[in-house]
Amino acid sequence: MRSFMYIAVKYIAQLALFLYYKRIDLFHTDRIPESDPILFLPNHQNALMDPLVMAAYSTRKPFFLTRSDVFANSILRAFFGFLQMMPIYRMRDGRSKLSNNEAIFERCSEILLGGKSLVIFPEGNHNIHRRVRPLSKGFTRFLFRSLERDPGFNPALIPVGVNYQQAAGFPDSAVLYFGNAIYFQDVLVPGDEQLTIQKTKELLIEQLVQLTAHIGDEEQYDEILDRLERNKTDFTDPIAVNKLIASWQDLPESPYVKTPFLLKVWDIVFSSLNFPMIVLWRLGPKRLIPEIEFTATFRFLYSVVAYPLAYVLSYIVLNSVVSWEYALAFIFGHILHNLLYVKLR
Repeated sequence: MRSFMYIAVKYIAQLALFLYYKRIDLFHTDRIPESDPILFLPNHQNALMDPLVMAAYSTRKPFFLTRSDVFANSILRAFFGFLQMMPIYRMRDGRSKLSNNEAIFERCSEILLGGKSLVIFPEGNHNIHRRVRPLSKGFTRFLFRSLERDPGFNPALIPVGVNYQQAAGFPDSAVLYFGNAIYFQDVLVPGDEQLTIQKTKELLIEQLVQLTAHIGDEEQYDEILDRLERNKTDFTDPIAVNKLIASWQDLPESPYVKTPFLLKVWDIVFSSLNFPMIVLWRLGPKRLIPEIEFTATFRFLYSVVAYPLAYVLSYIVLNSVVSWEYALAFIFGHILHNLLYVKLR
């Protein structure tokens, strides 16, 4: 029964993400082993949208390590638990809570030893900047813990580049690029844990900076990003983006292209048809966003909850005024318009 519910929730999540994103693409999924234990290691830009996209489209039913503060609400705690997300505690959560990680690391070890898959964000935090940040060694702890229990332990470490056109914007696109598997036994240096960690991190970084748009120059980051945005760069194509980044000074310092008149009109139509929902969003959930990285997460969750309720209420009101056929026609017309806006805008 639980397995059936998981599959049902997964397909519902896929539908919701399809309605929210302009496009979601996955590349190089053939690099994912079908049976080996897997540790997926993605970059982390977009708060809970990163694990949600991976959970909805992964074929391996992965477990996740997620920052503990999102489990504060009992409803969310139950929901995230159902999606196989586990809390990881950080220093900012209080030194006393760090000891809770011991049980979590033990659970992660059991998951991998059982041949299952696990997702952990090796950067240790999220940041909307378009660059891969230094990796934490935390993800290696349960690898060595598992190795103590099974000397032949050999999971596949798979880097994943998660790319967004505009992570905090709307409409947006999400694209995942899976890297080549790094098998733990191939990087293991017997008797030297620190050297093993160093080799693993170097190999991961080497792939991650190719699998995602990576502006490594922190001093000129804003200038490079501005030049890329002015030239309407497709940030969902990391190979092309990174070539542009390498020669960014050759890009023309062109002004932003003005939005065509018809698109401006469409924006007005969209805002008018969704006016009550936009107002509620700005007066409510938008004001509660703690960090810019959570913008898409809050907007997505708001849409998933608010729009179905709004359509039910609209049907009840319209059905009392006109026939049920006209009520349904209005609702389906509204859904179709919003879908076209998301996909074509």
